[in-house]
Amino acid sequence: MHDDQPAWAEAGGRADQRGEYDDAFLDWILWWYLSTVELTNRLITSRNAS
Repeated sequence: MHDDQPAWAEAGGRADQRGEYDDAFLDWILWWYLSTVELTNRLITSRNAS
């Protein structure tokens, strides 16, 4: 295993799985995830306040 490979790659990651993604896609995924967490937190807070 190479130092730059994730640990799961040693166990034989899927052959059709992409290893490299465009920076714009990774940025979009990050912000989508963070927005989802923020929305969830706000929904929980609003339900607890009622």
